[in-house]
Amino acid sequence: MQIINPFSCVRKLAKQDDSQITFSASKELNGVKLFLNEHDLSKLQRIYINYLYFYYNLQQDIQLKEVNKKVLEDEIYEDAYSYYKSKVDKSKKKQNTGSTIRLTSKEE
Repeated sequence: MQIINPFSCVRKLAKQDDSQITFSASKELNGVKLFLNEHDLSKLQRIYINYLYFYYNLQQDIQLKEVNKKVLEDEIYEDAYSYYKSKVDKSKKKQNTGSTIRLTSKEE
């Protein structure tokens, strides 16, 4: 008997076009809800929302041509790109915080 990984199932569900369309609509329109309950989300619901954001951002990067859509062929590629992007973003953030802006004069 094969054991099914629930996280993999949730991830595949969040990746589907229908899920992404509903997610985008729920962000833009107040009347569209992802779940019947709006509060006290279960752990599974929170994981699903995280994956919705994950794939939404990945699709945005594909549209901006920051990454090739081949990254969607395997979860390992998706995770590797996500890791790479977080490293690049941290590096950019460090570079931006290196120069401080003084809002007060030196006499104070």
